[in-house]
Amino acid sequence: QRCFDCQVFTFGSVPLKTYLPDGDIDLTVFSKYQNLRDSWANDVQAILQDEERRQDAEFCVKEVQCIRAEVKVVKCLVENIVVDISFNQLG
Repeated sequence: QRCFDCQVFTFGSVPLKTYLPDGDIDLTVFSKYQNLRDSWANDVQAILQDEERRQDAEFCVKEVQCIRAEVKVVKCLVENIVVDISFNQLG
């Protein structure tokens, strides 16, 4: 939230506490600014790639990629946990 006027929510198995040890974390970014719809994926990808390069990063971020499908998803590993991030989506 420090970079965007938004809120971030978990969905899927994590908030339901039905996840498996090798499961992923699904996040969605909600913003009232629809103009972010076109740029959010590139912006989030760039921020995560900056973290990936930082030697003093709080969390180890690796393998940042953006999946450009009908619903864009930014995927990465954070502390070796798969994290999927979408925008204004649930499910």
